[in-house]
Amino acid sequence: AIKDYSRKSENNSFRIQAILPQRGNILSESGAIISRDAPIYRVYIIPEESDDVEGLVKTVENHLNLRKKTVDRIWRNIKKQKAFQPVLITENSSWDILAQLAAKNIPGIHISTGFSRVYEMGPAGAQVFGYVGAPKKSVPNAPFFTTGINGLEKRFNDDICGVMGQSVLITNAVGRITGEDKAQYVSPITGGNIKTTIRENVQKVLYDSLAMNRAGCGVVLNIENGAILAMASTPSFDPNNFKTDDGEEYIASLLEDVAKPFMNKTIEGLYPPGSTFKIIVALAALDSGAITSNE
Repeated sequence: AIKDYSRKSENNSFRIQAILPQRGNILSESGAIISRDAPIYRVYIIPEESDDVEGLVKTVENHLNLRKKTVDRIWRNIKKQKAFQPVLITENSSWDILAQLAAKNIPGIHISTGFSRVYEMGPAGAQVFGYVGAPKKSVPNAPFFTTGINGLEKRFNDDICGVMGQSVLITNAVGRITGEDKAQYVSPITGGNIKTTIRENVQKVLYDSLAMNRAGCGVVLNIENGAILAMASTPSFDPNNFKTDDGEEYIASLLEDVAKPFMNKTIEGLYPPGSTFKIIVALAALDSGAITSNE
């Protein structure tokens, strides 16, 4: 009983909540969007705020018609995380479905807005453009923070990640949000866009050509200035699948693939130079005077 009163007393205060910014877009040469943030509704639970976690999970399971696979994932996270840490339920529900759940105002269930990354070209250059995911080290008050994991998303993360804002929420003795301290509100700053030299039509043609084979890679260059017009590696993957109910199995299958779909073979592979190296030898011979241009 003392523990219950202590917990309620601690919750009868303020809660700092980070406001995640919208990441900037990755653009093609023409300005078409390659990767972008899309607005979403996020449902999560905080086990510590409920006296009946099992009933809490059952409520969201029934209301959102969750698959058994999703429920199993929720319970795995509940068991491995600390009780005060948010556990994600879903990011794929519409407000029409969530409105009734929100109206119940059940302690422990939270609904918030946010962003989810969308990769417009899917597997066509996924290793090049990269994808986002959870950082190795968690960010305080921002449990759903994501960062660039590889590719351009990682290389230019500081430019496109934006700056977090914050809101200070007022809670009552049972943890319910009763208001907000607007004096301490800080607006997030949207990240900047990154424009590439990629031509989306050339990128798709290159990828489709390579995808007909088990493994391969290719680069298309502008011969006048060396700009990269397309770069692709196969087999590839679709990062849009990472956040689906089958995301964990999908990633596991990619990691087990001996053809290494996560590898950008155009820059990470090691290949014998072949006849292309003859150009260097010929230039060296001309430069040293060993041969003339007429020979």
